[in-house]
Order: sequence, then C-alpha cells, then structure tokens
Amino acid sequence: MIDTKTVFILGAGSSKPYGYPVGWELKDEIIKKFGNYYKELIKVDKPGFRSMRPKLKRYYNDMMPKFIDALKRSNPDTSIDLFLSRNQVFADIGKLAIAMIILRSEITGTFRNSGYNPNEDWCSYLIRRMTEDLSAPDGFVKYKENKVSFITFNYDRSFDYCIYDRFIHDFGSIQDPENSASKFIPFPIIHVYGILSRLPWQEKNKYAYRRATGASDQNNAFYDFEMIESMSKNIRIIQERVNDEDIGAAKKLIEAANRIYFLGFGYADENLQVLGFPEIIGDKSVFGTVQGFTENEIGRVVKKVTTGKRPMKQMNTTSELVVS
Repeated sequence: MIDTKTVFILGAGSSKPYGYPVGWELKDEIIKKFGNYYKELIKVDKPGFRSMRPKLKRYYNDMMPKFIDALKRSNPDTSIDLFLSRNQVFADIGKLAIAMIILRSEITGTFRNSGYNPNEDWCSYLIRRMTEDLSAPDGFVKYKENKVSFITFNYDRSFDYCIYDRFIHDFGSIQDPENSASKFIPFPIIHVYGILSRLPWQEKNKYAYRRATGASDQNNAFYDFEMIESMSKNIRIIQERVNDEDIGAAKKLIEAANRIYFLGFGYADENLQVLGFPEIIGDKSVFGTVQGFTENEIGRVVKKVTTGKRPMKQMNTTSELVVS
C-alpha cells in the first residue's frame, strides 16, 4: 500500500515501454504514415459511410498535402500539440491524425505480450506496490485506500487500461468487474490535454481498449471512421485548455500531495506552467526521470520545477521508480 499522498505526473515517455510514440516519433509517424492510413480509411465500404466518402476524398486531396508539408517543414522540436495551436487551420485533420496513430499503437501495443521486463514495466511495479499487502481473496476492497492520484499529458489510454487490467486479473474474485471496478479504483486520473475515450469501466458505453488477435481483426478495429472521428474530438490543443476544469482539479491534487513523481516527462515550459510550476511546489518532495538529458539540461529542469526550494531527485529511467 502507498500511505503517503503521492501524485504521478505522466509524460509521453511513460507510455513508451508499452508501444506508444514519444513526441517526435508521433510527428514522424504522422508525416510518414497518416496519408496512407487516411486513404485506406476512406475506402471502407459501410452503408452509413458511403455518402461521406466524396467529401472525405476532397478533404484528402485538398488539405492532406498542405498539412503534411507544413508539419514536415516545422521545427522537429515543436510538439504536434504546439504546432496545431500555431496552425489552427490544421486542427481538425491534426487531431484526426493523432487519434489514428495512437489508436494504432493501442491495437499493436505490448500489453500482455509474453515475457516481463522489470526495467521498463513501471506500471506493473506500481500496481504491485499498491497491492502487496493485500493477500486475502477479498483484499481488493482495500485497494482504494492507496493515497495516489495521476495527472497525465497523454491522449492515450494505456495507463487507464493498465491500472484496471492488472487489478481485476490479480483479484479473480471481483464480480462483474467492468461495472464495479470504479468503486475499487477511485484514484483520480486527469488527462490534462484530453483522452481518446474513457474506458467502459470509467464510463458506460465508451469504447473498449482496442485489442487485435490478427491482421483482419486489427484492420476492423482501426478502420472505423465514426469511432476515430469521435476520439479526435476529445483531443484538446493549447487554446482549448484555458480555464479548463481539469487543470484546476490537477492543481488541487498537487497542492494536497506530499510528494510528486514525474515519469517520462519532457518538462516543456507550457506543460509545467499550466500546472503552476514552480510556485506550486512548496515543500513537497519531487522525483523525476531525466533519461537522455545532459547535465546542463537537468540543471534547467530542476530550476523550472522547483526554483531551488527542494532538490529534485533524479531517475535516469522509470525502472528507478521506488515508491515506499
């Protein structure tokens, strides 16, 4: 069990071990593959979709080349989110691209693959720490007593899926888990920039986590325009997050916490500022991954996060996560 009030702040790197792209990889995949994905999408032959096909083809012919060319010429260090905020004419097609790429990663992700890599699977380690004292069959009723909350800057649902999937399979005595799991998993999971879709255990009639057992199943799950368009509308860019209720809720979680863990985070100024860093830090203990950062970059990160009030304890990878 985790008895200390702890907030985990997740960046793209936290989803990387499970088959999701980090920022520059997402842009690169959009540039290289989105055009083909979209072209295949509008070939889908469904009765309710046929009347839309001519319009989507024109959109493909007119908007797609301009979007891909502009994205390709943008600074490689500019996130897709910031690019769309600066080029809002591409906001709709950009959100559709993000939804398709992330959904593809969801389908082909590494959850439940054979083998276990303790150096990368930080989510399984966290679930173990949250359940290691719960040895009885009905131990799941105490799971909710863990004092944890989660703030994620990711659109994907990998963490939401992990915390549910690992939990219900550890405790086989939970009945009707999809409808009752939210009672035992009450921990806040705030997606600051939106999420493709809530999962059914979080909200009824939402899209399930996409799992494919073969090529045909994978394509059937992927080429569903109604689903993808719906998911794309849940993605928010910077201008759409002003005075967002989720941001206010995230700040309250940070203010109430005793310690903070940044996992797979890039420490972009706009992301830190939206949560109120560094002023919000107070006297909290702060831990953060800094994989691939130089010493100078680490120094800048520490100043941006803490202003020197409390030193940030560095972790080179998520495998160094130790929660007591």
